[in-house]
Amino acid sequence: MEGNPVGPRSGTSGAHLSNINVTGCGFTNFKEAGIWPSFCDNCNFNYNNIQSVSYASILCYVCTNFNIIGNYVNGVSSSNGPAYNINSPTNTKTNAYGITATTDGSGHFSQLGTIASNNVQNVPTWECYDTHAGQNITFDSNICLGGRIGFQITTDGISTPPGYVRVVNNYIQCVPLNQPVYPGGPSISVGGPGIYVAGVPSGSTAPAIKVLNNNIVQCGSSELGTPAFGALSVGDAYGFTLTDNTLAIAGSTSMATRSGRRAQILSWICR
Repeated sequence: MEGNPVGPRSGTSGAHLSNINVTGCGFTNFKEAGIWPSFCDNCNFNYNNIQSVSYASILCYVCTNFNIIGNYVNGVSSSNGPAYNINSPTNTKTNAYGITATTDGSGHFSQLGTIASNNVQNVPTWECYDTHAGQNITFDSNICLGGRIGFQITTDGISTPPGYVRVVNNYIQCVPLNQPVYPGGPSISVGGPGIYVAGVPSGSTAPAIKVLNNNIVQCGSSELGTPAFGALSVGDAYGFTLTDNTLAIAGSTSMATRSGRRAQILSWICR
C-alpha cells in the first residue's frame, strides 16, 4: 500500500477513535508515517509490514488500551532526510521513530498499552521505540537493529514524566559510532543509548520504571556529558529498577545516571 498514512493526523480530547484494528497490512514508501492513529481507545496494530517511511512507522498519538504486536519495520528516516526529499541535506538529524506511543503535549498521553514482539530495523538518526509521558506501557521482547537509540522513555517536553513503564526482554543493537547514517551520505552517527529513561529535570520525576533482562549491543555516545552518554542512561527517576541486563561493546561507558531516587540496580553484566 502506498499513499497517505492510516488514521487521522490530529485529534481532540472530545473525538476519539475506538475499536480500531489494523492487522496483516503492508505499507511501503510513505513520506511521513505508515500508521498514525490519534486519540484511539481499544486499538490494535498487529503483524503489519512497514518499510521505507519517513518520521514514523507506527505513531500512536494518545492511545489508550492498545496493542502493537508482531510488526516488522525496516527503514525509517528523518522527515527531512532523503526518503522525504532527495534534494534535502542528509547531514541534519531530526526525529524518526520506529514505533512510538506519545502525547499531544497538552496533558493527554498514551496509557495502558503493550508493545511486544516487534522487529524494528534501520532507524539510524533516532529511535526504534519511544514513549513521551506514557503511563503503564510495557515494551516486551522487541528487537531493535541499526537504531541510534533503542528505547527512549521520556517526558512530554513540558511537565509530565513517563510512569510505570516496563522495558523487558528486548534486544538492542545500535548504529556503530562514526558510521554514516544514510548510505552514501555525509551524516555521521555520534551514537546513542540503548535505553534512555528521563523525567523532568528539577521537576516531576519518572516513577516506577523497570528495565529488566535486556541485551544491549554497541550502544552509548562518545560525547561526554550528553544525555546519550551511557549505553543505558537514567535521569530524574524515582523508584527505578534495573535487573538482569547485559551490555556488550559500549561506546564510552555502560551506564550514566542523574537524580535517581530509590533506585535498585542489580545484575548489570558488561562484556
